[in-house]
Amino acid sequence: MHKINFIFNKLKHQIIHQIYPPNSLLPSENKLTQQYQVSRDTVRKALQLLQNQGYIQKQKGRGSIVLTQPKYPLSVSGIISYQEFTEKLHLDNQTQLISIEKTTLPTDEFISLGGVEPLDVIAVKRVRWIENRARILDIDYLNATVIPHISKQVAQTSLYQYIEQELELKISYAQKEITVAQSTQQDQQYLDLKPHEPVAVVKSITNLADTTPFQYTISRHCAFEFRFQDFARRY
Repeated sequence: MHKINFIFNKLKHQIIHQIYPPNSLLPSENKLTQQYQVSRDTVRKALQLLQNQGYIQKQKGRGSIVLTQPKYPLSVSGIISYQEFTEKLHLDNQTQLISIEKTTLPTDEFISLGGVEPLDVIAVKRVRWIENRARILDIDYLNATVIPHISKQVAQTSLYQYIEQELELKISYAQKEITVAQSTQQDQQYLDLKPHEPVAVVKSITNLADTTPFQYTISRHCAFEFRFQDFARRY
């Protein structure tokens, strides 16, 4: 697995930095096998990881075509932290903490997800960097009755790890809404977007196992760099 990840990360880095630009072809499987001194099966598995994460498209008779932009897959139905998301996809990541402050929940932002009562919250604003680029602006409003304090260290690592391991609370389910909007001045400032560029806005209310809502989130994504996916079954 180490060799597979090494080849995957090497090629990913070369694609991101346009050593292999969009619409170009990666070296053939035979050439990669010789270059890295590994089996063809190892190369194929590394290429499959690249395809799964949206960096290339394998086409019979042509080879591995580099796609214009990587599309980071985000689950619509799952509840996953940013840290878990980036680790799962083997992405370089960094969290930039903008602010932590006590305030009142802006209920108007979450009315479309159901009845929302005013309450005291801790607002945590963070910018998520992926592969050295600011890609997500997260604004979390944490129910101060459930989570009375958040340190800067926790905010820069993983809220969910703190909630589940330190506070020993069980995170259970969430309601989500996904819309597309024109970027605001705040988006343009933190995500380096132009005024005409869109953002994908994910609003969610996340609850504990006892049904207590503890997290209200507005997550603003660079729209062209993410794909939202789900699994559905007809019964």
